[in-house]
Amino acid sequence: MKDREDLIVAFLESYKHMHMLFWKALSEAMSSNNELSPGLYAVLMHVDSSGKLSQGQIAGMLKQSDAAISKKITQLQKQGLVRTEILTTNRRKIQVSLTDEGIALRNDVHSQVIRLMSDLLRGVSDDILNSMISNNTFLESHVRQSLEKIREGNHDKK
Repeated sequence: MKDREDLIVAFLESYKHMHMLFWKALSEAMSSNNELSPGLYAVLMHVDSSGKLSQGQIAGMLKQSDAAISKKITQLQKQGLVRTEILTTNRRKIQVSLTDEGIALRNDVHSQVIRLMSDLLRGVSDDILNSMISNNTFLESHVRQSLEKIREGNHDKK
């Protein structure tokens, strides 16, 4: 059992370090753009991919509080990158969408990020990248299913 625990600890450490490295790379890619932090970029990316989202949906996707997302939306709105509208069906909820300026900035920063990641991963073969994508997809699916079982109370420990 100790070998499995050691393996899990090593796995978690590896993911933590990669997450930190990619977050640092994202910050560096965006350093030329003082008005957009990685957190604000994440909001732009989610809104852009969905068209319109409520503040609560963004908070759920980014695993952040409504208050934290509200601050980010306010910053983005002041910069002219997003627009908000009150829902007619529920006046306490707002929908967020990108302005033309938000779309342009998101595209520019996204291109910078892709160029940087291409440089960082230059020595990694397509086969390895495809294998990593496949493994990560498998792990994500497995963990989601396991979490559902735990929530349902049907999880058997193996």
